[in-house]
Amino acid sequence: MAEWWNALTLIQQIFYCIAIPSTVILIIQTVLTLVGLGGDHDADVSSDAHADAPPDAHFDGHDAHFDAHDADSAHELTGHEHDHADMAGFKFFTVRGIFAFLVIFGWVGVALLAGETGTAITVLISAICGFIAMFFIALMFYGINKMQESGNLNYRNALGKTAEVYLFIPPQRKGKGKVQLEMQERFIEAEAVTDDEKTIKTGAQVQVCGVMQGDILIVKRLDKNM
Repeated sequence: MAEWWNALTLIQQIFYCIAIPSTVILIIQTVLTLVGLGGDHDADVSSDAHADAPPDAHFDGHDAHFDAHDADSAHELTGHEHDHADMAGFKFFTVRGIFAFLVIFGWVGVALLAGETGTAITVLISAICGFIAMFFIALMFYGINKMQESGNLNYRNALGKTAEVYLFIPPQRKGKGKVQLEMQERFIEAEAVTDDEKTIKTGAQVQVCGVMQGDILIVKRLDKNM
């Protein structure tokens, strides 16, 4: 073993020192992930922006309210937000991606040097292959995350929708009631508050005009129920 190692050139030893440890670490990380003990740490500064948001922040139109005739605008806003969230969900620089880069970079370098390829060309080709590996790792986990998120309810999809009051809603946000509505191809119940001056009774038709933290809907009585 020592003779084999000493027979290698310095650049070959460097590539082996990159390839072998990173491969072992990536295998361990993958095994831990499969058994539910591992995770990926994303280098994503957008999380700081969410952390700075006030705890009682809510989404509405004008001062967080959408008028009944602004329902179409509400849908346009949520669509834009979803597009932005989709872009933010693709994370290129992750711990797993970096180790994938090192693994591919190392082993491609070892293979090229075995064929007596020049050092500069070897480093260049190995780096390109490593970045391609990072991209496909990021793309794969982006797809996995999207499939997982597709089954989760996003209450902003309720903006502009009509709902039926299931449990009466006290006026001026003095308490919470419940509404029923169809969202993301399923029929759901959700907690709701209102800024109306009168209690909205059970069975009344309301429109969702905002979403508070905690997935609490802000609703208002439709004109026909006034």
